[in-house]
Amino acid sequence: MVLYGSTSVPRNAKTVMDLIAANLLPPEAQPPDSLHHDPSSIYSKWLNNLPGQVKERILPHLTNCDLSEQLSEVMVGPGVAIVAISNIISVFSGSTFWAIITFVLLVTLGLSTVIGIIQGIITPLQNTFSSLREHSGLLTVGVCVPMFLSSLLFVRPSGSYYVNLLDDYWTSLPLFFVVILETVAMAWIYGARRFLADLSIMLGRPISPVYRWLWCFLSPFVLLVLFLSALIHLFVKKITYLAWDSKSSDEVTRTYPSWAKVLLIALIILTILPVPAYFFYTFTEVTSASITHRRATVILKPEAKEGLPKAHLRLQVKQSLKKVNKMDK
Repeated sequence: MVLYGSTSVPRNAKTVMDLIAANLLPPEAQPPDSLHHDPSSIYSKWLNNLPGQVKERILPHLTNCDLSEQLSEVMVGPGVAIVAISNIISVFSGSTFWAIITFVLLVTLGLSTVIGIIQGIITPLQNTFSSLREHSGLLTVGVCVPMFLSSLLFVRPSGSYYVNLLDDYWTSLPLFFVVILETVAMAWIYGARRFLADLSIMLGRPISPVYRWLWCFLSPFVLLVLFLSALIHLFVKKITYLAWDSKSSDEVTRTYPSWAKVLLIALIILTILPVPAYFFYTFTEVTSASITHRRATVILKPEAKEGLPKAHLRLQVKQSLKKVNKMDK
């Protein structure tokens, strides 16, 4: 069964009626009056039952009403499902109510995603810098306002091209980089064997040890190959986008300007930079704390003063590493 668009069928019927009124088509080409009741089935029956000569004269004036072909031409990805649901809802009884419910569903879905992203930014900042916990409201505003201001770039007439640039070329490289680091940290730093034991305790059943080899060798190798292929694709091939050409009334492939690649590289570096920056920050903190712990050891020992029976505590700071090592032994 062919699914026809709910808007193109009435438009074609009106076109045929105008041609009949202008004596360009014979009266037998008149569409049935019940066409608006069930456009998908009645339109196909009317079009197929037309005489051959009349059908040949009508077809050049009609637009393509096959919804599946329209979707395959103009849309790809998850957006197709939303468009298909909208067209299906439009033929329901009480379509206005279902349209409102669908709109509320999309709004809540978007809000839940945004809340999760914001919380994923705020929580690590508060865990790293404990002073920010006292000003959670100001921190939330300080994160949301710059994100809102930067998002205004995408509502401009050229905003869709920036969205395509980020969606097609920007997201893959930082994502692969972060996932590679997570895999290496889990498999080689925390330990795949230890992680496998934790999963066995959580699930209450033993897990095949083959997962440990997959985490240690196969997963990092595959992720590294994907990361390198995306990196090579970025630097070797030209970054392109689809633009609407008003002269030919069709989409054409065009190349982004050179500054777009510079902007893309800067965004990739800016996204990856917090990972090594936080690593060096933590490494510096741990190193300085370890040095301080070795050079300054606090010893509490009782001491009698001027024959008094009560002992007082005296704080002694030992600077010699040799004495500290003797005490540890």
